[in-house]
Amino acid sequence: MYKHKDISPFVTLSGLAAILTIVAALIGLFTPDFYPIESESFLLAAKAQDIIALLAAVIMVWAIVQTWNGSTRAVAVWAGCLGYLTYSYLLYSMDQVFTSLYIVYIAILGLCLYSLIGVLGRLNGDKFRLHVDQHMPRRLIALVLAIPAILIPPWIAFATDPVLRSAPNAIVTVNVIDLSFVIPACLATAYLVWKRQTWGFIFAGVLLVKLFTMGLSLVIATFWAYFTLGTAIDPLQTPIYIAMMLAGGFAAVRYLQHIHDTVEVSKKQTAQRAKALGH
Repeated sequence: MYKHKDISPFVTLSGLAAILTIVAALIGLFTPDFYPIESESFLLAAKAQDIIALLAAVIMVWAIVQTWNGSTRAVAVWAGCLGYLTYSYLLYSMDQVFTSLYIVYIAILGLCLYSLIGVLGRLNGDKFRLHVDQHMPRRLIALVLAIPAILIPPWIAFATDPVLRSAPNAIVTVNVIDLSFVIPACLATAYLVWKRQTWGFIFAGVLLVKLFTMGLSLVIATFWAYFTLGTAIDPLQTPIYIAMMLAGGFAAVRYLQHIHDTVEVSKKQTAQRAKALGH
């Protein structure tokens, strides 16, 4: 899928991001009183995010190695992990989680963002399309990518409330990122997948991994707070988080099953496949 010289800079950047993420996550998880967060529920949310960040970093290292060895499927996993880590450490940076590792959070954010841009920017869409089989469940993927749209009404309410009260609220950061970037990206990609557009299939892998990892992080935080602190479970948002986790994970697996590392077809079969996918 890639020539080594085309992605070697981004392998280096992503590898460094993975190392920093693993270190930061382990310190956050196992250092007592590390986070300057008074709310115990928010503290558990930070630790849940550390757990998923640690998992994402380890998986990303595996995906980088597999991509270097020629795997097309691993490209989607690599980019998806970069997308999740970019989102997570953008929150840490913008929410000003002032720990001794704050500058590390900013470094991880920059490394992941530029790696993601580089990995996708060097991707040949026409070549990638040949690795997508004609049975890709595009309707399922499009519907799953539309799930975050459910958050638009409550997120707008959360964002406008502090404005009306002239009192900034920490959760506004999430609202801004989701409403400006994540939700529009999911809906636009859902449309492209529905229309069988090449870049829709490419972005779908990134966003499905992002939906699953973020949903998993939120579910862990929610039930961790419930069982340890007795915090009430939000009847509106929690089902959405669970839906993101389960549907995102299922769709991501189905997506990866229909991305193949090798393409051994005749020119006629290639033309038929491209026609079937609407290329």
